[in-house]
Amino acid sequence: TTAVKSTFDGKALSAVIASAHVKNGKTEVGSELTYNVTKGDTSLVFGGKYQVDDKTSIKAKLASNARATFGVTHSFSPLLTGNFGLQFDAANAASSDAVKYGVKFAFTQ
Repeated sequence: TTAVKSTFDGKALSAVIASAHVKNGKTEVGSELTYNVTKGDTSLVFGGKYQVDDKTSIKAKLASNARATFGVTHSFSPLLTGNFGLQFDAANAASSDAVKYGVKFAFTQ
């Protein structure tokens, strides 16, 4: 799937976004290119998802701003889902905020 879209800030064109997404079996890969008309900068993001089994998926993303993210989602039961996420900011590797991580559990009825 491919798409091109634009955004407006109320007065003028603010960004043009092009994206592509491919799914093949248990694997998904996508990319997004954004040109910010207002600031004159461009960003690029690549990402993917792999469905390990019917209860577990793994996601990863790499962005042109030097941030890499990784996530795992697992369904422990129909009532409990858990997520683990990690982000590394290589552009600010010396900062204490360069690595962020989290765990989330969701209980549903």
